[in-house]
Amino acid sequence: MLITAGLFVFGVFTQRDTKFRLKEQANKKQLTQLAAIAERERIARDLHDVVGHSLSSIALKSELAEKYLAAGNHDKAGLEINEVASLSREVLSDIRQAVSGLKKNLAEGINKLIKELAKHNFKMEYENSISAINAGVESAIVLIFTEAVTNILRHSKGNNVVIKLFQSELFINISIADNGQVENYQQGNGLHGMTERCKELNGTIDINSESGFSLTIKLPKGI
Repeated sequence: MLITAGLFVFGVFTQRDTKFRLKEQANKKQLTQLAAIAERERIARDLHDVVGHSLSSIALKSELAEKYLAAGNHDKAGLEINEVASLSREVLSDIRQAVSGLKKNLAEGINKLIKELAKHNFKMEYENSISAINAGVESAIVLIFTEAVTNILRHSKGNNVVIKLFQSELFINISIADNGQVENYQQGNGLHGMTERCKELNGTIDINSESGFSLTIKLPKGI
């Protein structure tokens, strides 16, 4: 009886241990699957933002080169075509960075976008008093601005863009606005991606189209 009782107790504990191990393995598998899904979503968002922006610029410059050729201005057409080639090389680099998850420098990324807006005859107002923030947050801000500038280049009928970045006691405050007239807009993949990035950082995004089109973003400090 003692042996039987011992075997019974041993069997119960062995069964419990087996169930625990199986449950632990299932949880690990689920976490791995969730991590893979999250990474795929990140890559998809990054590719949409950086590649969409670059392709929009390539399309605009190609159209401009076509207009110069039609007008017989071959020198300016050649310059635009050279820039298209340069942008094509950059987009390959951007794709590699998006897939590998490399972080983007805030000042460098925004300065690049400002130069691009200036090339398309937008007047710029730019203020940045943000200091020392997390590299992942910097990268997210650059990608948000990239998508915002893409929308401006595609849809804005204005000629002035205002970009402001500053810190308050609790928040990192970011805004980008243009003076183009907006009758209505739909929240497509670009705006949805910006909203998702803000949520991941526990921040908020406010979209206003009453006077031009503006995005106001608040991210908690210390993230």
